[in-house]
Amino acid sequence: MRRGASRGEDGFALLTALTDAALAEAVANLAADANFSSVPEHPLGSGKITSRITKLSATSFRIVAAAQLGTRTRTVEAFVQRTPAATEVRQWRVLPPAGGG
Repeated sequence: MRRGASRGEDGFALLTALTDAALAEAVANLAADANFSSVPEHPLGSGKITSRITKLSATSFRIVAAAQLGTRTRTVEAFVQRTPAATEVRQWRVLPPAGGG
């Protein structure tokens, strides 16, 4: 029983790491280019990641980053401030699964 629970925990940790990677990739691209808008879905390790950036103002952006591992998906939303000095995540949250479940 514990072995199955451990595999589930490992899958959750991997999905979390993939989502973190998708967000980090988007923030890095945004830091390099204020007009950067998205990263198409692409494989990373045993999963897939993607992100979409929306410009809210000259210095504020919303990033939605997602990861998929098998049939499981995790999506996060981040609000980012980009200035000449730095690009910083000011707030982020995990979004509910599509379909409200």
